[in-house]
Amino acid sequence: MIIEELRAIQRKHGYLPAEELTALSQRTQAPLYQLHGVASFFPHFRLAPPPRVEVLACSDMACHLRDADGLRRTVEARVAQLGPADVVIQSTSCLGQCDRAPAASINDVICAGLTAESLYAHVEGAAAGRAPAHVQAAASAAPLVADPYGSGSRYSAVRQLIAGGDVAGTLAALKASGLRGMGGAGFGTGLKWEIVKNAPGREKYVVCNADESEPGTIKDRFIMEHAPHLVIEGMMVALVVTGARQGIIYIRHEYEGQREVLQRGSTSATGTACSAAASSDPTWAWTLRSS
Repeated sequence: MIIEELRAIQRKHGYLPAEELTALSQRTQAPLYQLHGVASFFPHFRLAPPPRVEVLACSDMACHLRDADGLRRTVEARVAQLGPADVVIQSTSCLGQCDRAPAASINDVICAGLTAESLYAHVEGAAAGRAPAHVQAAASAAPLVADPYGSGSRYSAVRQLIAGGDVAGTLAALKASGLRGMGGAGFGTGLKWEIVKNAPGREKYVVCNADESEPGTIKDRFIMEHAPHLVIEGMMVALVVTGARQGIIYIRHEYEGQREVLQRGSTSATGTACSAAASSDPTWAWTLRSS
């Protein structure tokens, strides 16, 4: 949990002071060079005090097409002329808000659908100590076609699996579906789960990669916002099938709002499934880890 420790330190100080890193090294027995390696790898960690207001304006394609460069230059000129002082405005790569472009990170808070006026207002507010609110998920106009539950009761698939214990049938259904991973290799999901199930050893994990760092890709964020129960239930089914006991959702640090949605959902979902498990005792643990 080194990343979470570093995030906590930076939330408190605004950066990672050398004495805090030394104390963390002593407390966790992690070598200091390892902590520096993690802190220097992720661009949102800072090893020096930040400016009072740091604006990272997205310059990737979706925002570029919405004149993000012109917006940034306009606000830079206004800040230079009128203030406030100690404001740094820079370009950055995709913030995962391509459907809400243009977007920017203001003191690590994501703001989207910006205009020059709204961005400058956020800068003034941040300089006065008022943090902008994270982008919130917009309600769907209609139920998602991909959601088999609609507005009805959820988690019935994992309830049935726990009650019936038909792991072999679940694997057969996965293989018959042709579902494949999207990491490039197109490996069959059913076969992958079966390999993990049959692998020796008690320590097994189910990891959901929700980092989604490539420009223009927002599908994972949309699913986490509008159907988080499907993400969680899919992981719960994988836990039952493979015999794993810990699920880890790895989510990019810009998705703070989605992290909160998943955190609430994972807590309630685990309780729901455990209450349906009776004697099978699925003592699962959930971890959300941000990059």
